[in-house]
Amino acid sequence: MKTNKKLILTLAATAISATAAQAGGFSTDGVNPGGALFNDKSLVIQGALGYAMPQRRYTGAMGTNQLGADPGGLTSSDATPNYFLLSGDLKVGINENIDCAVRGHQPYFLDNEISSGFEGEYVQSSFQIDSVGIDGTCSYKFDVGNGYRMRLIAGVTSTDFEASRSNQANPFYLAAVNAAIPQVMFPGSFAGDYTNTYAFEADRGYGYRLGASFEIPQYALRAQVIYDSVVDLELEGSQRVYNATEELLNTPAFLDLELPQSVSARFQSGINETTLVYGGVRWMDWSEVQTLNILVPVNPFGALNKVLSTGYSDGWTVEAGVQQKLTDDLSGSFGVKWDKGIGGGYTDTWSVNGGLAYDIDDNWRISFGGSVSLLTSSTETSGVPYDVGDSPGGGGSGSFYRQGDDWAYAIGTRIQYSMK
Repeated sequence: MKTNKKLILTLAATAISATAAQAGGFSTDGVNPGGALFNDKSLVIQGALGYAMPQRRYTGAMGTNQLGADPGGLTSSDATPNYFLLSGDLKVGINENIDCAVRGHQPYFLDNEISSGFEGEYVQSSFQIDSVGIDGTCSYKFDVGNGYRMRLIAGVTSTDFEASRSNQANPFYLAAVNAAIPQVMFPGSFAGDYTNTYAFEADRGYGYRLGASFEIPQYALRAQVIYDSVVDLELEGSQRVYNATEELLNTPAFLDLELPQSVSARFQSGINETTLVYGGVRWMDWSEVQTLNILVPVNPFGALNKVLSTGYSDGWTVEAGVQQKLTDDLSGSFGVKWDKGIGGGYTDTWSVNGGLAYDIDDNWRISFGGSVSLLTSSTETSGVPYDVGDSPGGGGSGSFYRQGDDWAYAIGTRIQYSMK
């Protein structure tokens, strides 16, 4: 059996997961971080654009403000706006044995925004994460006899990172903090609710990548394992407390974050001249991220420091699918995927995806894909001792809400130029 190589070079389905930022934590990567590195052509340039529509909604909310009182308000809210994700790859064959690839992408992304007046807004009203990753990976491949070959993989991963989180602050509580802890020195009249925002950015952090693969090119068979190390980030930013007319606080803030290590394993094989099957699994060590410790050193009493409890568990992604060559120039794919939720509102997700890839000529290929995902339900209870400052006399904010079984959708396209 000799498998048509056009089929094995690029997966037809190109849609991002509609819940990429909620599956396996905030990661948007799939289970094939090697990507274009495994393309047999000596030069590959490709770019991809995805558009996700996660229809996540919070319902049945109950909340308390920092004084422990029920503020009333909306009991339901949309929570996840639509978003775009971009990526690009350049792969070069250095010689018969060495291939190198560079990838630019958004490895971590999240956008949660709830409606103004939602009962849980005293704990959190928005949470955004964005990043730009630039990864460089090389492989050394060599024959091991009988048409088999091995590939040793090593590289550097890097990402910059920015994050912001907001909640509402009750004006009566701010006045009580100001009276009890005069070192905070809030000015102003304390009229109306205030927004308490933490915003951070990190310089580029670096990690490493190691892996190996076993390949039988005649049958389009490849089994690969890739390990990505942790990436330590030191984020710097600010805490602001403000409303439409005045700013009560604007002070530096700091946060150390460890992006988790991961292991990805993937297998593919041609089963006849026109059909390829594949499967993979990825583990991410999110259980190491149990708290986020925000430091606001301007206050010597520690009154503005915050510890956010995450309680995450490890993330798992499992996928399987099939590719089929439909004509000389057209191929299609269909796959299924399961993402284990890590907690903190990130629930199990089940997805189906499909796509088509068309070879315009010997060098150009264009792909289109889409996915439909089921976001499973959960009941969430969250809260922190105090959202702004230590309590001057008891209280604390909290919220309770439900997530139903929601649907999410995504579409994507990729264009690729390659040559021998």
